[in-house]
Amino acid sequence: PAYDDARGNIQRAIQTAQRPRGRHDAMGWGQTLYRYRSYAAQDAVKRYAALAAKYKMSLTEMAIRWAKDRPGATATSLLLGSSSLAQMDECLAFFRKRDPLPPPLKGRPPPR
Repeated sequence: PAYDDARGNIQRAIQTAQRPRGRHDAMGWGQTLYRYRSYAAQDAVKRYAALAAKYKMSLTEMAIRWAKDRPGATATSLLLGSSSLAQMDECLAFFRKRDPLPPPLKGRPPPR
């Protein structure tokens, strides 16, 4: 719901609820997407963005390459989603990269 990122600003929450910015703000989603809008999730995104920037890659590239290159991973597939053909081309290009991720990106996320 929209109020989760309003950080206590009730007017902003009401405005966003009345004029959703996108599908994640639509009231029909209910609490389903809360975990993506929580403060903890937003903090994690900021930390991952800083890590990706440090290694000169986008969050998308880092996520796709991390999921693909997990040593001993039990997953046998990786789902790629996109909103446009350009996004799909970008995702596939990252997936096809052969060079390994830098060692610090292969392990667990950095501590807080």
